[in-house]
Amino acid sequence: MRAALLAGVALAACTGATEGPEKRAVDGRRLVEAPTEQADLLEALGYMEGQVDAEADQRGVVLHDADRAWPGVNLYYSRTQEQAQLIDMDGAVLHTWAADTAAPWQHVHLDPTTGDIVVLMKDVGLVAFDRDGQQRWSWSGRAHHDLWVTDDGNLHVLSRESRLEPEIHPSIEILDDLVVTLSPEGEELARFSVLEALRASPYAFLLPDVSDVRARKKRKDADLDLLHTNHVEVFDGRLSSVSPRYARGNLLLSMRNIHTVLILDGQDRSVEWIWGPSNLTFQHHPTVLDDGHVLIFDNGTKRSEVVEVDPDTGQVAWRYTADDLFSKTRGSAFRLPNGNTLVTESDSGWVFEVTPEGDRVWTFANPDVADDGTRGAVWRMTRYAPEALLFLDAAP
Repeated sequence: MRAALLAGVALAACTGATEGPEKRAVDGRRLVEAPTEQADLLEALGYMEGQVDAEADQRGVVLHDADRAWPGVNLYYSRTQEQAQLIDMDGAVLHTWAADTAAPWQHVHLDPTTGDIVVLMKDVGLVAFDRDGQQRWSWSGRAHHDLWVTDDGNLHVLSRESRLEPEIHPSIEILDDLVVTLSPEGEELARFSVLEALRASPYAFLLPDVSDVRARKKRKDADLDLLHTNHVEVFDGRLSSVSPRYARGNLLLSMRNIHTVLILDGQDRSVEWIWGPSNLTFQHHPTVLDDGHVLIFDNGTKRSEVVEVDPDTGQVAWRYTADDLFSKTRGSAFRLPNGNTLVTESDSGWVFEVTPEGDRVWTFANPDVADDGTRGAVWRMTRYAPEALLFLDAAP
């Protein structure tokens, strides 16, 4: 069994045991094997819907150490399907949302009280459903990757637009990542450009110089994807006592193609904190922990890892990796209340819960497997406390 064959490695934080950016040895897997043409690397990234799995016979929950796993209810969605499911710790399906939509579901946000969901379909838009699968509203736009819902019910979704920017490239269009704010009913309220915020900051030097890149359009959407922003989180202010960087309205963003995670001021879009170059490679899904540390799924080029960084020092306080942990694209990590971490190896369709010491105590294999052994990718799995899902006990 995959979960039992390969043990993970976790480094706990201790004085003198962690390595800051200035002390880390060169990691061979971080030497990006770029194509000969830079344009290839910066073309809009295509995501696989899944990959052939030698262990395709493994389906659902294949490991459950009930004494050490954090008990909860798991939301997941397969990239080949137009549905999302809640399952218990043994894999039994508790609730399903399904609808005939314009495209498969890339990301799903769940309201644990009402059971309403908002579905993101890449480059198509958003659609909201109630707990019974009845459509509430929709929004058309080039949505991608992620969205965040704040306590006022507003939605903050990543979108993008193509445009020619002669100062960046004279003839090839660029992709400008946007954060679009929508009302709870899906009406657009505001938007801003992530690219312009970075260009106006002291960190504009992180943008690659692509002025001499030759046009080699292999696909119709082969625009220059300078940032590839893949995560947005808007702070509610509850951690502002830990640091003013977590003030209400500030945003946490991840920009894959420049290997950077940053926090923007929610008012003037200035950069409050930045980390990643020379430490991260094509990362996804940073999340802020209760102590102010930031947990990140670091994809790498040969092997992935999860890192927990202390923003005050830039030091890595904890990391998890394993010989079989690799997702070239996507990936996520959640810190659970008992200190364990839920890791989604998206491309392969596997999810692991690991202890602080790196032991796997729960393993899930996406049961969406094609006849040729291709297991569907899982964008992200989220675990909820059962008592938080009030709609499960509500009358239909």
